Amino acid sequence: MRHQRCWRAWTATLVAGACFPAFSQTARLSDDAQWHVSLAGFSQHARQTLAPGRQWQEVQRGLGLQRRANGLPWNTAAADNLWKSRFTFGTLEDSRGFLGSYGGMSVMRELAHSGAWRLEGGASMAMHYRSASWNGRMHFVPVILPTLSLVEYRSGFGMDLSWVPPVAMGSAGGVSTLLLQLSYRVEH
Repeated sequence: MRHQRCWRAWTATLVAGACFPAFSQTARLSDDAQWHVSLAGFSQHARQTLAPGRQWQEVQRGLGLQRRANGLPWNTAAADNLWKSRFTFGTLEDSRGFLGSYGGMSVMRELAHSGAWRLEGGASMAMHYRSASWNGRMHFVPVILPTLSLVEYRSGFGMDLSWVPPVAMGSAGGVSTLLLQLSYRVEH
């Protein structure tokens, strides 16, 4: 069992690392691209699990890397600083407690700002490698998640709130979930 978990962790890391070439796209966007570290996630499930004796894990340990830049990769001519692109990958424990990974891109639009605070909304498109059952069977899941982001630009702290809709996987019904992930800018 321990060997299986170690193998899953390495597989998850390799899957996340395969998304790293997407970071080169930020060079096409703007000179002000910044690196962010994504930290642990916290989730809230709409209902309890239907598996007897099992509970959802509401704290997901993990670590990710994110490259944020102004603009959109397919529209480099536009000088609209309200649009943001984020390329991200990392590892994160899922709600069943298995270590998985993710990699993808977010397209965000600034919705409001006040001083150094920015509220952005958009969609996160990613490929997740996560558990499909309580026995630890892993598979790839493509996702598009509505996301809100609140960032304090002076300190570099931020948080992303994503909604995971109740999509059924296999014979089990889906569970609507809110996921909050913390981030910190490592470049000033």
